[in-house]
Amino acid sequence: MRILKNTLTLTSILLFIFIITNQPRSITKNDALIHCEITNMMIFNNLDPYLEENIEKVIPDNFIVSSNKIGTNYLPFVVKSFQIFCHPYVDWIQNYKYFLSCIPLLLIIFWNEKSKLTNFILLLTGFNGFYQALRSGNISIVSQLLLILFFISIFKKHYKIASGLFAMLIYIKLTLIPIWLFLIFGIKNKKIKEFITRSALIFLFMVVITFVLERELFNTWIQYFNIFSNSENINSFNVFDDIFGNYYDTPSVPNLLYYLFELNLLIFVLFSLLLIFLIFSILKNFLKHPKNAEQIILDSFLIYLILNPYFRTYHLIEIAIFLCFYFYKQSHNEIILIFLVSIIPQLTLLRLIKFSNVIFEQIFISLYAPLIVVIIAINNYLQNKRIKKETPN
Repeated sequence: MRILKNTLTLTSILLFIFIITNQPRSITKNDALIHCEITNMMIFNNLDPYLEENIEKVIPDNFIVSSNKIGTNYLPFVVKSFQIFCHPYVDWIQNYKYFLSCIPLLLIIFWNEKSKLTNFILLLTGFNGFYQALRSGNISIVSQLLLILFFISIFKKHYKIASGLFAMLIYIKLTLIPIWLFLIFGIKNKKIKEFITRSALIFLFMVVITFVLERELFNTWIQYFNIFSNSENINSFNVFDDIFGNYYDTPSVPNLLYYLFELNLLIFVLFSLLLIFLIFSILKNFLKHPKNAEQIILDSFLIYLILNPYFRTYHLIEIAIFLCFYFYKQSHNEIILIFLVSIIPQLTLLRLIKFSNVIFEQIFISLYAPLIVVIIAINNYLQNKRIKKETPN
């Protein structure tokens, strides 16, 4: 078994090197260019980054991305603070890959007593997340660095630090807000209660400071995210327009459901009921067994990964980060994990595994990661059920 594991590990690394070298999907740096040559230029020239007319003022002729696909959904302070990454001394467009490489390095440096080779492989090759982040240079790399520091803090029992990191994560990535709602089910746990309270207060403080110091931009940002607003001058780029149907670029569980809905109504209903059952079983477990704070937080992230509709290819590395910590104390087969999360996705990206059937093509290439997330949720339920049977009354 050890020989097989080492063989799969070596294979995964070789595939990763081959992918980086040959670029089956070319490394465009599109998002890095948009951030530094469009968004940053608007801020530098004191132009509101949420207004479509201002994008037209700074966008170069024949830019790689059309203006109607450009926009920013970050809060004003996030947009302004990210200016530093475009400074010539930092040069995000050319050097973001070094920030990305810090993600596996953090695991080795700060968590080295428990870091296994499997975790390192998952971070580099899991669902091709590292490569997809490298392709675009999306500024979300910053939040992914915070995410791994957050999980390290949780498992090192530094809950005060973790609270601050989580507040920063939500401030940068607002789609994480529902995790607070899931955590409320585990509020019987004193650590969870303190974590929710502390992180929420830090987050609210940052929002209030933003409103006080950047009121005009903040008001525009509110309009930008107001679904009832029909203002024509607000940037027309809307993330919700690209959630369903764009399977490759939005590999989320809700998009998987949408695919099943178009494929077969009965399969869609059964799969939806399965997900509802799994989510409620996890939340119910919070209420009945609130002792393990780390597991409550991890399971909350699992629910988040299931429900989050806006999950892009450059976010796939977040699933890999999650898996490294999710299986930290759980018994699992590392061989199966490497094969499912690393080997198969890399082989499909290189087209070494091909499917003549359209259904298999979509599932195993575009919607493979969300499918594995659902399998993990099923495994979570079966494992909890087994533990309950083995635990004496």
